Amino acid sequence: MDRYNKDIACMDKPDQNDADSLRQKLEQLTTENQQLQSRLKRYEFDLTEGASRIEGAGKGLFTRDFIPSGSVVGEYAGRRAFRIEIPATGRYVMWHKDESGYPIFLDNDTYILWLVDEYEFDDEEEEAIEPDWENYTPVIEQGIDASDGERSQLRLANSSDEPNLSMLVTHDRRVFAVAMEDILPGEELYWDYHPDRDKDFEVDPDHIEMDLDRYITVGRNGWIKLRREALER
Repeated sequence: MDRYNKDIACMDKPDQNDADSLRQKLEQLTTENQQLQSRLKRYEFDLTEGASRIEGAGKGLFTRDFIPSGSVVGEYAGRRAFRIEIPATGRYVMWHKDESGYPIFLDNDTYILWLVDEYEFDDEEEEAIEPDWENYTPVIEQGIDASDGERSQLRLANSSDEPNLSMLVTHDRRVFAVAMEDILPGEELYWDYHPDRDKDFEVDPDHIEMDLDRYITVGRNGWIKLRREALER
């Protein structure tokens, strides 16, 4: 009988460990969320727009207050946006969703912060991989469209290789700007939207696919499907 009870105890132990691990993760997330909310309530900075000091960038975001290092400056808030890449052109089809879930296509993503990890591959490695178009499933990427300036001043913060803001992405995909250093009154605020990517504001972007009828169809449920032409390079 004792041996039986011992075996049962051993069987229950992994389940208890899993429960303890899950409880610790939940407690950690709760603590992090409380700390974030506390920092947001504590720091309210006077931000204003002005002419950016980056050539060709247009408007920029400046602070009238001293911002201590580590402070949460604000949230990059806005409407959810979506995009898929067209393999044939390397450009993206981008859209919002209406109340029924159907796409409203976009021709500009100036203020969309795409929540994706970017990886660099050399040309030789790309050519060595033969794509399986028969089983190809497009990846739908999400972003935050802050075009509505009433919701997020941070849309005016330009991208720079020498940022003074970092991005804090929460588990529910909200994005907050955190000061990487002490920022003095009158300084412009920058963060790096695309690490390792050249920042040239005078070059017109050519990453948006406008020939929609050629490359995509929209199903009755609002799903976007790629035509065969979209898969032929």
